[in-house]
Amino acid sequence: CQLSSLVLQHLQKVQNQLDSEAGSSERLEEIEFYPDSMAWRYFPPEGTNTSLLDFLVQQQDRGAIARQELVSMLPAFYLNCSSSHNILDMCASPGSKTIQVLELLHNANQDMSDFSGIFVANELDRRRI
Repeated sequence: CQLSSLVLQHLQKVQNQLDSEAGSSERLEEIEFYPDSMAWRYFPPEGTNTSLLDFLVQQQDRGAIARQELVSMLPAFYLNCSSSHNILDMCASPGSKTIQVLELLHNANQDMSDFSGIFVANELDRRRI
């Protein structure tokens, strides 16, 4: 599903604060091409822990967000799946791309009334599960 409004509001607030701090190497940027403000890039200051990093780790542990490299997000985005497609993911572990495809499908059709396709996620390598 879309980022919870609480998480999105917090990210936008932090982005505004970081933008106003002169000389700070810490940055937070929305990834413009990704729909519905679902993807953000965080540039932490070198060698320090920040409250934003703590917040992101906490939200990931709660399942509210998934942290993923930008390059890993591109296949699901460019696959351009629709809710009528039959999708077979044969390298599904640890599951971040699978979840990403499902989020994109859900966001395109909020009530899921038109979901006529099938999504099967499988992992052949037992060590990755």
